[in-house]
Amino acid sequence: MSHNEFIKRLVNESNDEIVEALGSGSTNARPDSSKITLENRTIELGKNLFKLGSDKIDTNSEEFKKAKSIIENSGAKKITIQGGASSVGSKNKFDNQGLADRRANNFKTALKNAGFDTSKMEVVKGVVTPNTDVPNSDAANKAQFVRFTMTGIQMGMSQQTAVDNVATARSKVIPIEKIKVAPKYYIDVRVTYPSDKSTESILGSIKLALKNMGVDVKRINN
Repeated sequence: MSHNEFIKRLVNESNDEIVEALGSGSTNARPDSSKITLENRTIELGKNLFKLGSDKIDTNSEEFKKAKSIIENSGAKKITIQGGASSVGSKNKFDNQGLADRRANNFKTALKNAGFDTSKMEVVKGVVTPNTDVPNSDAANKAQFVRFTMTGIQMGMSQQTAVDNVATARSKVIPIEKIKVAPKYYIDVRVTYPSDKSTESILGSIKLALKNMGVDVKRINN
């Protein structure tokens, strides 16, 4: 799935906010998908990412795998990560705030271990939802999450500046299960090149050529 196709999926999840961002009848703005800038998109992972009361990220879960695919396709300039926890155990002085923060940090570490550049990822203070004291209740389960907000993801190469030509969608929390991510396909290609060319220069040329196609190029051997 190309970068633009991915962004269109997020746009489809945000139609109401884009219409609001376009303004009232006093503007000539139209929802031209090639000129939409999504300032912030917040994706929320929940019940399948970790066990109740745990901060250990299940990297084999479908939620984590989908999150990786979303981040790979977003082209985001910055990603902010935040953890959440219920208030279960707070009366017994359980460190719910620490649990929320560890979830976010562990999510970032899991992404790093999966090969992501986390230098543009920032962990912010977690959220403990009050009055969610009942274990396994809907409220307590909903309070347990990891959210990541992608900033600066764009669709299309057009950089219009007139407000009538550019629609900006505000931040909206989207449950990850609502996002559809197309499966990825792989091609293993052997490249033969002369000895006066370096491996890195060849690899760099391939990456550059495929950059705008939303294709991920990786070196898998020496």
